[in-house]
Amino acid sequence: MTTQHRQQGSVAEVRRVVALQTDAFHTAAPVAMFDGMAKRFFEAEVLSEMLKKLKFNPDDMFVSLVIELAAPSSEGSSARDVLSPIGVVEISYIAQRETLALLDPGTEGYCYIASMVVAPTWRRRGAAAALLAAAEAAAAAWNERQALLHVYQDNEPAVQLYRKAGYEVIHQQNKLWATLGVRPRFLMRKRW
Repeated sequence: MTTQHRQQGSVAEVRRVVALQTDAFHTAAPVAMFDGMAKRFFEAEVLSEMLKKLKFNPDDMFVSLVIELAAPSSEGSSARDVLSPIGVVEISYIAQRETLALLDPGTEGYCYIASMVVAPTWRRRGAAAALLAAAEAAAAAWNERQALLHVYQDNEPAVQLYRKAGYEVIHQQNKLWATLGVRPRFLMRKRW
């Protein structure tokens, strides 16, 4: 495989992951006729952020983990299957000042799990739990002993998944944020 072919393949793979994240996290525009345009702008923002993360973070500070479903290639050969992402999660090592203030004194940084999504047709089949376990394994491979994540307080299935996996709420945004159009979140942590 040539370098150019690998780069084109990786760009296509990133675009498929970005499309999955866009579909999951896009909030419909208040005026329906502008929603398509708003979604395209949001997708461009998600793509830009992903490309920055991939370009500027070393492997021991950021990783995007993807569950892919293999489908037969259009050529009918087994040379290269077309892969479709059904789930994705990102994990990075960061040191956000506000969050560090909530952790044990002397903590210099932490592993942060973000942007976890599973395609709607694959939910309730264990993909989210597998992604979460893989993200925790990545943190452990970086010699970290804890992971943090944010979750919307009203996303009950996700909150239950994280609680079942051993995460505890260490901070919650005031529900008054909802009156300003902001969905309040929990900050959850798991130690091992």
